[in-house]
Amino acid sequence: MTDFPLTVSTTGVYHVPEVSKDSAERTASLLRANHAAFHVFFNFKGYHNHQVHYLLTAYALGANPAQLQTAFDTNISYQRPRIPVDESIVRKLSNERFFKSLVGNDTYFNDYTAFFQCKFEAEGWQKVVNDYLFSRTELADDLLVRLHAGIIHPLIHFGFGIEFQQPPIIAEALAQAVCHNNFFGPFLLQAEQLAKGRTNEECPPLLDLMKEIREDPSLYDKNYWDGGDSLLDKILADAPQRVIEIASKWRVDVQDLDLRTAEMMNVNAWMAGAAQRHDKEVKLDFFFIHSVNCSIFFSAINAQPWLSDENKARLLEWKVRMDILQYASRLAPELHNEEVVNYKPRESGRSWASIIETTNSITYDDGHISKLVRALAHGSKVCNPYEERQELSARFPLKAAGWLQIANMAIDTTNAPTVPARWVRGAGDVKNWESFGSRL
Repeated sequence: MTDFPLTVSTTGVYHVPEVSKDSAERTASLLRANHAAFHVFFNFKGYHNHQVHYLLTAYALGANPAQLQTAFDTNISYQRPRIPVDESIVRKLSNERFFKSLVGNDTYFNDYTAFFQCKFEAEGWQKVVNDYLFSRTELADDLLVRLHAGIIHPLIHFGFGIEFQQPPIIAEALAQAVCHNNFFGPFLLQAEQLAKGRTNEECPPLLDLMKEIREDPSLYDKNYWDGGDSLLDKILADAPQRVIEIASKWRVDVQDLDLRTAEMMNVNAWMAGAAQRHDKEVKLDFFFIHSVNCSIFFSAINAQPWLSDENKARLLEWKVRMDILQYASRLAPELHNEEVVNYKPRESGRSWASIIETTNSITYDDGHISKLVRALAHGSKVCNPYEERQELSARFPLKAAGWLQIANMAIDTTNAPTVPARWVRGAGDVKNWESFGSRL
């Protein structure tokens, strides 16, 4: 059985002060159960199994064994069984031509996972990840593109594996990327190529790039983007050339890696809170929260000594360019700072500790709420040194108290057991708000 080497010393970049040995053991046991029993997609539409994400997040937030078991059990019924490994296929995947012949087909997820695990044992997971994602070969670039597909879920899965030092999860993430499409290739690679001609330009504030999109209504036409609520990568990937040009302006020099990482975290969180309609109840955009939830892993990725600074910068560039694409494709909602500043929590005086305690007691989540709260708590710490620097005010719209405000939003607005009622999907289109109540 695959081993998950989780201990009280592998608690991630953000965790509560004390994580129990019993919780570590229960989490490892449940990760093994998920790995053995379930596919990385829970249906045949490509919707993702979040058990790994939920378990590791709840573990880092101090959930006890019973709460961890509830988190796992709540999400068992709809999971898709894992397909048995075909050893003959695993052996042939060492041939690059054969490897490429099966990409994009989730039937082979388990075979690719087993292949990568074998490679890890023989060569070390760090070398394999560098070879298959960051070596800048045709195959590596293709897999790096696929890592950003499916609302960046493969990247999120990869991030959990890196942050919690779990090679089996990293193998799953690589296999998950293989099984996704490469529709974002033209967007990401063209933006990267255009960025090479901007080496003498200063990277503009990310907020300014979002404003460029908002100021050009042709870039967020609802018919072009299928109303802004689409889960289909093909629709998002058909980005107008102007969006690609705007995305290419976001560049990360290695000496600015920490600053740009913090800026990404800050703007992602602020957008999620500020994308509201004054006439409707407060809701967070389902797509924007994925940008926030993914942001936490860049602290872990930046700390990896085996990954070059150039590749860390490249990965951050690609992630933010996907954030820019998400903003345009969700019809560029107006962003209102006062919605964050003036938000009135349903319970006054909540602290991070009380919000985390509430998060751990939720019995109907699939991990999205917990991930959002943890990413916000972490972002608050990372961004604090930058937020009050006057020269950075254009890059850091979210200030200290705002992080807790958005965490309150996350708790207050997702208390409906029915998934569609928790989030607005595509905050820029008035139609996507119709099912929600008017603001009192």
